[in-house]
Amino acid sequence: MHEGNFINNYCIEPDFNFNKKVIKVIFISKDDSGKTSLINRLIKNHFLKDLRRTHYGNYHELKFEFNHNQYEINIWDTIGAKRFIHLSFFFLKGSNIVIYVIDLTKLEKIDEIFIDKIKETVSKEALIYLVGNKLDLVEEEINKYGDNLIKCRKKAKLLIENKDINFYFEVSAKNRKGINYLMKNIKWYILRNKECHLSNLRYCNILGKYMNM
Repeated sequence: MHEGNFINNYCIEPDFNFNKKVIKVIFISKDDSGKTSLINRLIKNHFLKDLRRTHYGNYHELKFEFNHNQYEINIWDTIGAKRFIHLSFFFLKGSNIVIYVIDLTKLEKIDEIFIDKIKETVSKEALIYLVGNKLDLVEEEINKYGDNLIKCRKKAKLLIENKDINFYFEVSAKNRKGINYLMKNIKWYILRNKECHLSNLRYCNILGKYMNM
C-alpha cells in the first residue's frame, strides 16, 4: 500500500488479536486538532470548515464487505474540550483501535503522558495510532511549519521504536491527503487478523487485491 511521497508513515508490527467482525475505534485528542473534521472526511467524505468543538461523545457506524463477510467499524468521537478530556477515557474501555489526533502545526500536541494514560486504559491488544492532521496548512506554509513537522516525525518515530504507539500517519481532513491510506491501514489489520492467515495464500491474494482497489 502506497500513497505518494508526501506521506511520512511509521509503524511497528503489533501483537494483537481482534478475532471479531465488530471493531470499536476511538478518536481522541486534547484540543483543536480537527478530530471531528477528520471523522467526517472518513465517514462522509466531506469537510466542514466551521465545526463546533465536541462537547459530548458522538457515535458512527461504518460497514464494509470482504470475502462475502460483513464487517462493522464503530467509530466514537470523544470530547475535545480540555476541561472535559478526562471524560473521554470512559469511552476508551473495550476499544480495539485508539486514534490520537494531533495538530501538525504544534509540536507540543504530542503529549507522552497522555499516550501513557491511553495505554493504561486500553487492553494490551489495542492498537494506538498517532495521526497528525492539518497537513494542508503545513504544506501551504512550509517555511513556517517545516521545522515543526520534522520534529513531529522524529518524535513519532521514537514513540514507535519504544513501542508506545503502533502507527504514525500524516493527513489532511481538508484536502483528503492520506485519508484513504489511513482507512486502508485500519481495514488491513482488521481483515488480516480475522480472515487472512499468512499461511493461506488464497486469502492473502484476495486481501491484497482488495486493499489495492
